[in-house]
Amino acid sequence: MQEGAAAVGAARAVSCSLMTEPTPLVRPVARLTGAAALALIHAAERDAAARGLRVAIAVVGDTGQEIATYCMDGSGPQAARVARKKAYSAVAYGMPTDEFHEQTHERFGPDGAAMLTAAVEGTMLLGGGVPVVVDGSVLGAVGVSGGRGEQDRAIASAAIHEVLGASAGAGGASDGGHPPR
Repeated sequence: MQEGAAAVGAARAVSCSLMTEPTPLVRPVARLTGAAALALIHAAERDAAARGLRVAIAVVGDTGQEIATYCMDGSGPQAARVARKKAYSAVAYGMPTDEFHEQTHERFGPDGAAMLTAAVEGTMLLGGGVPVVVDGSVLGAVGVSGGRGEQDRAIASAAIHEVLGASAGAGGASDGGHPPR
């Protein structure tokens, strides 16, 4: 038993000697609440209706878990699934999905996005997935499906701005580049 304790002590000494400060085992994490997800959905619905669009809206948390999904009357049968995939992709890659699509195309060529979506289940790189970034941290994402990609992105971005205000960003180039995770 004492040999095991000595080994653990030695391992701690080695790992601590490699770091300037000990790494905490637990850290506080800000998360989107269910109330925030519903507020984001309602804001996105108002914006879509003002544009004359019928969309599906999905909100996911910081690990990509679905918090809420809503389909406006008249949205397509595929819209909810696509909105969830856009939201998941935005949180997974920490930037709007259309920007990540462009980067993938530049880096891997015209088939890059297709290869990535085939390789990573749940990925959708069409415009309309926007991360929720607060104080430099990705707290979740909003995905919208039912309009053109730029319309879907505008709806998601407007909802984030309405609900979380100017302190929330949408990641991506318009907010100074890829947000830290």
